[in-house]
Amino acid sequence: MPRKKSDAVTPPPSGGQYRHDMPIKDLVPSKDNPRRISKKDPKMLELRDSIKSMGVLEPVLARPMKGKPGKYDMRAGERRWVAAQLAGMAVIPCIVREMTDQEAFEVTVLENLQRDDLTPLEEARGVQAMLDKNWEPETIAAQLGKSPSWVARRARLTKLTEKWRKATSNPDLPVSRLPAGHLELIARLPAGTQDMLFKEMRAGEVYTRLNGSGSREELEKSIDRHLFRLKSARWKLTDEKLLSRAGSCEACNKRSGCQPMLFEGLDPTATAGKKNDQCLDPGCWNKKLKAFTLAKHKQLTERHGKVLLERGWGPGEMFVDGPTVHDWDYDRAKKSDKDAIPLLTVKGENAGQVRYVKPKKGAKRAQRGTTKRKDAPSKGNVWERRGFAMDFANAQLCMTYADTCFGPHDNIAVSLEEQEKVKAMALDALVNGYGPGFSRSNAARNWLIKVLQLDLKPAKLLQRYNSADVTQLFVALGLFDYIQHNTNRSFRRGFPRRPFTFPKHTCKEAAEAFLPPDNFIELHRKSDLYIMGKQLNAPVKSSMKTGDLKNLLKKAMGILRKVMDGQLTEAPAGFEDLEALTQELTEAFGLKWKKASPPAKKKAAPRAKKKSPGRPRKKVRRKKAS
Repeated sequence: MPRKKSDAVTPPPSGGQYRHDMPIKDLVPSKDNPRRISKKDPKMLELRDSIKSMGVLEPVLARPMKGKPGKYDMRAGERRWVAAQLAGMAVIPCIVREMTDQEAFEVTVLENLQRDDLTPLEEARGVQAMLDKNWEPETIAAQLGKSPSWVARRARLTKLTEKWRKATSNPDLPVSRLPAGHLELIARLPAGTQDMLFKEMRAGEVYTRLNGSGSREELEKSIDRHLFRLKSARWKLTDEKLLSRAGSCEACNKRSGCQPMLFEGLDPTATAGKKNDQCLDPGCWNKKLKAFTLAKHKQLTERHGKVLLERGWGPGEMFVDGPTVHDWDYDRAKKSDKDAIPLLTVKGENAGQVRYVKPKKGAKRAQRGTTKRKDAPSKGNVWERRGFAMDFANAQLCMTYADTCFGPHDNIAVSLEEQEKVKAMALDALVNGYGPGFSRSNAARNWLIKVLQLDLKPAKLLQRYNSADVTQLFVALGLFDYIQHNTNRSFRRGFPRRPFTFPKHTCKEAAEAFLPPDNFIELHRKSDLYIMGKQLNAPVKSSMKTGDLKNLLKKAMGILRKVMDGQLTEAPAGFEDLEALTQELTEAFGLKWKKASPPAKKKAAPRAKKKSPGRPRKKVRRKKAS
């Protein structure tokens, strides 16, 4: 619509302001506005409908643009300006005011920060913009009625990585509803740690996993697993040569002590490692821990000649390669004791720890590094074997029972009430993100997903399966997650109690169809592999190396699969007496295990006895009677 001469906008007098109906196309939104306005936002559509019926009740605020006659820099009211465009209006009420750059910035940022409907990220952009203009945190806090620590924490949200920003900006994801306090805990971490946490928590499930009154505490626990107290470091915090490219821990800024406003209870004047000072970069920490462990191993080897290695608790790689010993192989000793040998932990949280031990009597392999044939291997970790057996048995049972309940059968022997109960348990586990928990359970879960050929991407699922098959697959996975999450870990008779009881025929069917996969074998130590082989009646020997034991058991499992599938009628030589399951696996399925009879030794044919000529008898002279 052409502008009339009477509607022409004249510049305001110096220092004054005036109101006018401004053409929408002459207004330019300010870049200082921290808000991100979406035209598809439901609230924006409500404002559009309101403007259609009642018009714009509150004018926008603008100032003349320097070097662009006829254009105006809009400093407040951008939402109304966008909604007016959506409503089809050509002009909008506007107040034109002369302002300096500083005054214009304050009007835009402060006017928006004092609104109640801002998201945490929009507040963060506004606070950070004021800090970039050299505002002091105390001044910003006074203007907004907040504390300086709030200003620092809120501005830190601009340091969220791209993955977290996209997730929090997507209203379809539950993570977008996370409170600002949760995001502040994440934003104070370095970028690498944030991405590690995002991958672990799978962003879309964060809110559902952390709902309830203790959600912030649970998030803090998840974050603490990636942080390390500098006080617990085994190396000197002033050591610059341990990892030259990283420098010393004392001079590093990736620690909580350098950001006292983001971490409560810290003294900014304290040196590194004091009180609750934490390392915020787990990648750098692990590299330094590895370098320290290697240096300690070299030092002990030069001093003592022989060093024993021990795996510690927790995930991670072994920093030093070599055969390891276990706590049942040695007795603790003092450094000054005769024949004391240094024991170095090379994996887990205690990596780099040094103790002195003495090998137990009969445990020659701890001292010599080899096993004599006459020495039988130790019993190994029976609880670990039973735990692995329980996890894999649960996976097989869930898969079998889901097929029984929802498979393509003519006569399903499960009631509708039982089917709904199983569906509810599976849905509860999937919705609440019971998913992968312990690393041990993850092995069985990954095997179950592989066997089900389950692609968790919705598009792939719909291409490969119909809705009935999808129900069966997700019931199997969800039921497994539910059982693993709710199982009582207090062992009774060697096994935890399941929160769900499977029918006896399901246990038998699952046990008959199950054979330990390759990764089940990989998870066991040498002594456990030896016991597994003995229970299966495989031709194992105590003198075998771990790799040879694994290969032999894999071969045995492959032969068992072929025999059960009908591909083999006779087992190869040496594998005639293989049993289907070990004791731990049989009992994990809820069945009784009978000890297999040892293979009968073939008796050699009796040799024909040769008649020996014997010794010649001596003639005995009898005395004549007198």
